[in-house]
Amino acid sequence: MDSLLSGQLAYYFVIAVLDAALLSWLGLRWFRRDVRTLMARRGGSAPGPAPAPATPVPGPPLPAEDDPAHRLAFAIFEVGAGAPPRARAVSAPGRRRLVLVYALAAAAHALVITGMQVAAGSGAAPLSVFAQFWVNTWPVLPALMVLLVLDRRESMRLGAVYLVGGALAMALATLLVQGLRGAISAAPVTNVLWLLASLAWTAGAPLLLLLVTGWRRIRAVMPLALAATLLFGFGAAVSGALLMRAFDRSALRSAILDLSALTSSEVVYHGAFLLVSLPVGLVAWWLIRGVAAAFEGKAFSDVQLIADCWWLVVTAQEAVVLSSALGFGGVAGALAAFVAYRAVVALGLRRRTGPTAARLLLLRVFGYQARTERLFDRVAQRWRFRGPVQLIAGADLATRTAGPGDILRLLTRRTAEPYVASAAGVTERMAQLDGQPDPDGRYRLNQVYCHDDTWRPAVSALIDRSDRVLMDVRGFSERSQGCVFELEQLLWRRPSDATVLVVDRTTDFPRLAGILDEGWQAARRAGRARGEGRIALVRVERAGIHEVRLLTSCLLGAGAPRRVLALDEMLAPAGRSASPAAEPTRPPG
Repeated sequence: MDSLLSGQLAYYFVIAVLDAALLSWLGLRWFRRDVRTLMARRGGSAPGPAPAPATPVPGPPLPAEDDPAHRLAFAIFEVGAGAPPRARAVSAPGRRRLVLVYALAAAAHALVITGMQVAAGSGAAPLSVFAQFWVNTWPVLPALMVLLVLDRRESMRLGAVYLVGGALAMALATLLVQGLRGAISAAPVTNVLWLLASLAWTAGAPLLLLLVTGWRRIRAVMPLALAATLLFGFGAAVSGALLMRAFDRSALRSAILDLSALTSSEVVYHGAFLLVSLPVGLVAWWLIRGVAAAFEGKAFSDVQLIADCWWLVVTAQEAVVLSSALGFGGVAGALAAFVAYRAVVALGLRRRTGPTAARLLLLRVFGYQARTERLFDRVAQRWRFRGPVQLIAGADLATRTAGPGDILRLLTRRTAEPYVASAAGVTERMAQLDGQPDPDGRYRLNQVYCHDDTWRPAVSALIDRSDRVLMDVRGFSERSQGCVFELEQLLWRRPSDATVLVVDRTTDFPRLAGILDEGWQAARRAGRARGEGRIALVRVERAGIHEVRLLTSCLLGAGAPRRVLALDEMLAPAGRSASPAAEPTRPPG
């Protein structure tokens, strides 16, 4: 019976994960389509007050307008041959606390699972128990990778620390035991090899499932979908187990056989599943609503929810394994381990403290989904340890920014609710911007959903409520009229040194420089120009490690430009070496 239960659970577990991945992909495509449709609509209300004018104010020009010292300058930041030393990694605050709390949570989870494995008869020798405990802590690796927003090199470094630390601990523990017994052998080496093999065997299958659920295009929705599919999957397993138990009672067995004779065995079996599915479906809906409400109440961050989802996958796999020896007791033990993990996280992060929030506004040229997602993943997500990231919502980032509330509105067909429909709605939405950190010290994404006739006042309001601005102008050309408005508003509303522009070979540099200079002169005429009159342009061709670090340093005001160009140098023909578009940059290593 226990082996049959284990096989059923394994089957339903794998199907639940695959179903959740498919449902998440379909759901996000549905959500992106709704975002694209609603963005193109008009709010239907009269426009509010116009933003600061984007053309020069009539009147005589300032006497010093032609003075080069009063013209806009362009600070070029890039990684390449002859450039200043590459920017070092800028650590985000609060990372050590996350490492400590989740390490303790992993230990609590592993302690329960190891105790269940010992109870199942897997061996109680001290070295064996230590090995099982260390192997059971492996989920802390993917959890920390996503929580700390680690790049590839940092992730490999973390994995190496985990592997080398465990191997050294096992070798030293073996030597200690041998020393106490007075017999030294090659056991330290063989035990380390056995430990690594055990880790590969334990983590191999669930790690593949984590790769499926961790796909960036679906993982924003995956926790909610997986919670529902796991409930239905295990509900099917329970219905099958109850049906088999019913055969142990003669009255029920007779009734089931009579019903099967009137219909068929398939009807009876699937009918029992449908009966169980009704309450399970209700529980799944309550669970989705509860998770959405807890997220809105700042009980956890969106990234914590992803980490919990991965831990739930590991817990479900452990429940499958333990059920083969302990039956439903093994399932209960695995759930207890997950509860222990979550309790330690909740207690360790119960105080939401963080540094002074530095609000970052993300603007971009629409229409480049993959490139925008990459910049968002590698720069904006890390900035959230310093302050909230604010942006106009769009279809290009829908798979990255969708939250539990968005999915709940999608399921209930209320996706139009958060959209700003009028200028008065802009003021109301600005008052709702979240400036407080989540328990993990991460700030929220403040995305503003707008219609075609409300995004301009929303952008102006966001500029006024941001401390730093990151604008991706890669692909900027004469067709980017929306970006022209945003650039002009930036020069009117923010100091020039508070804006960082991301450029590459596809940027129309002469047009960009001309628009920026015209906007700067117009702001000077109106007495609105602030800052030193220098705009930072950071070349990002591949969003490599060094480019991302340079961009982050520039946002924090810690970078040093490779050179500073005057307006006439930016307007030079493409063949001149002074033009940033004509001087190739070596791809980062």
